[in-house]
Amino acid sequence: MVRHSVARHLQPRVPPYRSPCRKILEKKADYLLAVKGNQPTLQVALQECFGLAQREALDEAGHSTRFIEESHGRFVWQGFWGAANANDVDPERWPGCKMLGMVESLRRVGDKESAPERRYYIVLTQ
Repeated sequence: MVRHSVARHLQPRVPPYRSPCRKILEKKADYLLAVKGNQPTLQVALQECFGLAQREALDEAGHSTRFIEESHGRFVWQGFWGAANANDVDPERWPGCKMLGMVESLRRVGDKESAPERRYYIVLTQ
């Protein structure tokens, strides 16, 4: 029992999503993966990639869109940005990552407005 436990700790750790990335690519599939706090290096890379100046440049290039919905006293605004992965995300660590994305959301219900929420994504494609 102790041997098995020691062997398991000596094996190299596979970063989150690395193994699934390879499996997705082996099946010739395309996939959108959410980037969360458990991938801090990746999350910081995407935050830098989608800074204000970068979003403005993507707007000018036509790589963004907006969505607004108002109904039943609720207002929702969402912005969507997409960019090619120009080595912002390491292809060795995240094989098949060709595109990067960000969604920013604002919501107001009555007179209560939420803080802006940003979500980041990587797109795996063949």
